[in-house]
Amino acid sequence: MDPNSFHAKILGSKVLPISIKRLILVSASWTFRGTVFYMDRTEKAFAIVLEILTFLALGVALIRFTGFYTGLFLAFVITHTLHWLFNGQVFLLFKNLGFTRIEREQFIKYAKALQQRITKQRFLSAAAIFGSLSRGKLKETSDLDVHIIRRSGVVNGLKACIFTLLERARAFLNGFPLDVYTLDDLRNLSKLRSDEPPIILYDPDEKLVKKYQHFFYFDEITTKTLGKG
Repeated sequence: MDPNSFHAKILGSKVLPISIKRLILVSASWTFRGTVFYMDRTEKAFAIVLEILTFLALGVALIRFTGFYTGLFLAFVITHTLHWLFNGQVFLLFKNLGFTRIEREQFIKYAKALQQRITKQRFLSAAAIFGSLSRGKLKETSDLDVHIIRRSGVVNGLKACIFTLLERARAFLNGFPLDVYTLDDLRNLSKLRSDEPPIILYDPDEKLVKKYQHFFYFDEITTKTLGKG
């Protein structure tokens, strides 16, 4: 966890009791659904439009039974909560709160399964693991940090966004801390830490190979190597 992040500052507070810290972080996570702020343009637009459509559909249904204002309020709460659960990467929050612990072998197993799903999608052009695994700092409280690069085109962008949404939902249902984003191109990768060489899951056009001087292939890394500082 970034020591300068909001989560780290709240958890590091010596004034607040742990119950209040957890309440603040859960409330902030639900309110702001922080994943949207880190999404690339296409995925951000997709998330916003999907939430609006869900709100309108629920609103129309609920208004018939509860009245106009009550129906809209309930539709907002239900919609926002559903998107927080299935697209908000809730188990990343649980990981930061110390509720989630994943053994190294589980990380490798999940990453391999994700790799198999990614390589079947022709609308994706590359994917790699970053974060604690690439830094050799994997712990039981780490998350699987994956960035996927989509191919150009509106249809490919839509398919990639749906794929990422389903992967977040899958991770939620499996209780796995998956931090995954789909990027429009390679430019946003430049915002990542310089000490995180990519662990390549998929790169048929060698875009990541050409961009990075130092990298690893996931298939060539053993369980013992991952997380070994």
